[in-house]
Amino acid sequence: MPSIVTEFIGQYGELLGQGVLDTLVMLFISTAIAYVIGTVLGVVLYLTSPGSLRPMRALNAVLGWVVNIGRSLPFIILLISLMPVTSALVGTTSGVRGVIPPLVVSTAALPIYRVPLRGAHDRAVARRGSARERGSG
Repeated sequence: MPSIVTEFIGQYGELLGQGVLDTLVMLFISTAIAYVIGTVLGVVLYLTSPGSLRPMRALNAVLGWVVNIGRSLPFIILLISLMPVTSALVGTTSGVRGVIPPLVVSTAALPIYRVPLRGAHDRAVARRGSARERGSG
């Protein structure tokens, strides 16, 4: 007599496996793209901030505003608003391919990754400055 779990796996195992695979594809592709975009945004925002290497107040203000507005949008609104762009980029607005562009925008262009990157860079610069003051740099 097969157990309920064995019966369930036998009936839905292929569907579950495909669902797990689709989820992992969405996760890894959107995360990789988000890291690239987030890194670029973090570096540009740091470099253009006042007192940095290339201060550009207007660019920094505009990029900061765009990023902060994007952070406050709930994902479902973002998903719906990006449907035309998603369709143009990947040819569909549903399924695994259709969700990757909104995931990228929500995690990269929106500073989920950019904020920690900038904080880490600021701490590294502060440590380097402290080492120079002590005469070891």
